Amino acid sequence: MTTSARHKVTIAIAMEPYAHAELRQDRSEIRLLHLEPEQSSATTADTDPIRCSISHVSLDDKPAYVAVSYRWAGEPRAIFVGGSGTQHRLHVCANLEAALCQIRRHEQTSEKHLPIWADAICINQQDDAEKSWQVGMMGRVYEQAAFTLVWLGEDGGERGEFALQQLRGFGEAHASRQSPARYHVRSDHDPFCFVERAGELKSDMLDGLTRSAKCDSLGQEAEQAWAAIALLLQRDYWTRVWMIQEIALSRTIFILCGREIIYGFYLPVAISLFRQHFDWPGFLAKVGRGDPYSNLLFWIGRKLMIGTQVVFMTKLLLVCLPSSRFYATNRSDMVYALLSLSSDADELGALPDYSLPDSELYSRVARSLLTKQHHTWILSLNHHQKAVPDLPSWVPDWSVAPPRLPLQWHRINKMASTFSTTPTDPSTPSVSDEEFDASRSLSANDYPPCSGPRLLALNVVFMDEVATVGQCYSELGSDDEHDELGDGRLDSTTRLWLLELQRLAQSSVSEGTGHQSARIARVAMTGHTIPQTTPLSGISPETAWADLESLMPGILDGSLKHGTEHQYLPLSTVIRSYCRNRRAFVTSKGWLGIGPLDTKEGDAAAVVVGAQVPFLLRMAPERRWRLVGEAYVEGLMNGESFGDRPAVEVIELC
Repeated sequence: MTTSARHKVTIAIAMEPYAHAELRQDRSEIRLLHLEPEQSSATTADTDPIRCSISHVSLDDKPAYVAVSYRWAGEPRAIFVGGSGTQHRLHVCANLEAALCQIRRHEQTSEKHLPIWADAICINQQDDAEKSWQVGMMGRVYEQAAFTLVWLGEDGGERGEFALQQLRGFGEAHASRQSPARYHVRSDHDPFCFVERAGELKSDMLDGLTRSAKCDSLGQEAEQAWAAIALLLQRDYWTRVWMIQEIALSRTIFILCGREIIYGFYLPVAISLFRQHFDWPGFLAKVGRGDPYSNLLFWIGRKLMIGTQVVFMTKLLLVCLPSSRFYATNRSDMVYALLSLSSDADELGALPDYSLPDSELYSRVARSLLTKQHHTWILSLNHHQKAVPDLPSWVPDWSVAPPRLPLQWHRINKMASTFSTTPTDPSTPSVSDEEFDASRSLSANDYPPCSGPRLLALNVVFMDEVATVGQCYSELGSDDEHDELGDGRLDSTTRLWLLELQRLAQSSVSEGTGHQSARIARVAMTGHTIPQTTPLSGISPETAWADLESLMPGILDGSLKHGTEHQYLPLSTVIRSYCRNRRAFVTSKGWLGIGPLDTKEGDAAAVVVGAQVPFLLRMAPERRWRLVGEAYVEGLMNGESFGDRPAVEVIELC
C-alpha cells in the first residue's frame, strides 16, 4: 500500500460521519457542493480524495450551479466534507466519486467554477421526509441548472472516450453546415411545431452531414466509430428512469465519459444519421436494446438537437407506459421520477412520500387512474409477473416491463404519442384496431364503494368460464426464431400456434362463430389487421381475416408457397406481437379465446362495465375475485352476447 493510500484509509477511519444540516422547505432550499482543488497531480489510484464544502441556497434566488445526471453504481467510497477547519466523512457510490474526480480535473483548466448539485450528496438520503419534498423539487432543480452534466462512467476499456471523440466529429461536421440555433423552439410553442422543426434536420443531414463526416459507407474507420458508439449506448446509464426527467428538463446538456466531454447535441446528430442511412435495427441488435429504449433515447436526442427546454406536461399514465422498460433502484421511483413531466400528479395523489410502501403507492396511483380518470384500460396492463411484494391483482407493477402487448396497445400508444414526452414505439406493428367495445351501451359511472383499502369494487357482467386450456404461444418455440430465419418464411412457432387454435376450435361447437378457418383467423389476429407499411395496408380487419383464412390450409400443412408466404408475412408479425406470452382456451359455451399465460380452467370470462375488452377473473377467499388479465374472446369483444338487459353485479377485486 502506498503512503497516499494509507493516508486515505487513516482519514476515512478518523473522520466523523457528515450530518446534513436541515434545509428550509418554505424557502425551497437545496444544498450545493463546492469542490476543493486536487492537491496532487497524480492520475493513478493515489489521486487525492474528494474534498468539498456544502452550502444552502434557495432556488427562488436562482443560483448558478451544475446538475449531475449519473447512475448509482459501485461500492461506497468516502468523500470529505469540510468547513470551519473540520472535515467529516460522507459515503457515495464509486461511480459518483469518479464523476467528481473528473469534474474537478476539468475545473482546474476552467476559468469559471460552478457549484454542483448531485442527489446522493445534496439530499439527506437517511431522512425520508426531506427526501420526499426534495425529490418533489428535482424537476425544478434540473430546469434551473446552468447546465446538466451527464456522466457515463470511466473509459473502462470500452473506448468511451473514443466514442465521444467520434460524436464530436459528427456534431462539428453538422454545425459547420447548420447552426442548432435555427431549430430553436420556444417552450410556449405548440408540441407539433416542436416535432415539425426536428424533422427539418433530415434533409440537412441527407445533403451534407454524411459527406462531411465521411460516413456514406461503412468502411473500417466508420465501423470502429459505430462499434464504439454502440458500446457507449450499452451503458446502463441509458436505462435509468430518472434519466428521462433529468435530460428532458435541462437547459443544456454536456456528456462526460472518462476524460472526454462533448456538447450533448452531438449524440442525437449521430443517432439521427445512423437511423437514416444505415441498418438501425441491426445496430440496435448489436447494442442489445429494444426499440422502446431506442425510441425514448431518440426523443431525448430530438430535444437536444433543438437545444432548448421544450417539455409539454402530459398525463402520468402516458409517461409511465414507455418508461416501464427502464429501471430504478427504488421501485417507488418508477412513479416519482416522472412526476415533473406529469400534469396530473396532484390530482392522482402521487406526490413523493418515501414513507409509503411500494405496494401502497402503486395501489393509490392505480385507484386514482381508475376512479378519477376512468382509465379502465389500466386493467389491461396487469400481469402475474410482479416484483413488488403484496401487490393487489388489479394494480400494475410499473417496475416490471410487461411480458405482452395489451390488446389495445395501438390505441394506448397512439394516445401516448400525441405528446412529445412519449413517442410512438416503432417496435410495435402499425396496425388498425378493431374498435373493441365489450361493455357496449354500459358506461362506467362512479365506482362502487369497497370494504378495504386494498380492494377495488367493479360493476361486471359474468358471461362464461374457461373450460379447456391450451398451450401458450411462447411454449411452442423460440420468440427469436422468426428473426433468425430472415428469409420471408412464416416461422414454425406461428404455424404451431395456428394448429393449436385449430385443435381447440374443433373440440368446441359455438353457435354463431362461423366457419372454423374464419374463427381461427379472427382469434389469431386478436382483432387487428396488418401493418400499414405493406402493400396490403389499409384493408379492413374482415379482409385481413379472410386473407388469413384462405391461407390457413397451406399454413397448417406446410404447403404454402414461398412467395405467398413472403407477401403475407405481416399477418404472422401481428399474430406474434399480440399472442406472445398468451394462452389459448375454450369456454363452456364453446367460445375460442386467448388469455394471459396463467389462465386456468374455471376462470370466469367477464365484461367490466366501461371497459373495451373482456377480462378473466378467478375466485378468491371471502367471495372476492382476483384479476387474471385481459382476454380476447370471440362473441364478447363488442358485446354481441349481452342481450338487452345484461345482469350487472358488483364484485370486489383483491
